[in-house]
Amino acid sequence: MKLIVSKQLIDPNPASHFISFDYLVTENSAVYALVSDMSGSLVKKIKLSPGNKQILHIESLAPGLYCVNLKSNQNNETFKFVKYN
Repeated sequence: MKLIVSKQLIDPNPASHFISFDYLVTENSAVYALVSDMSGSLVKKIKLSPGNKQILHIESLAPGLYCVNLKSNQNNETFKFVKYN
């Protein structure tokens, strides 16, 4: 079973208010989005809602480069995005 993220559909990137992406979960487990800055500090943790489209609100983040790790019980996928004002 896999957690599948369509990295081609991260939009917009760079972003100022939100990012959205498509994902597919083929296992029965909770999926979390862990947002970290480039120093590795966790700045946001969100339990994703069921479905295949997710929007993450990023207005509160400082401008910079971030990693999002989508994590389930057995799998994870990571992608980067740029936040600007």
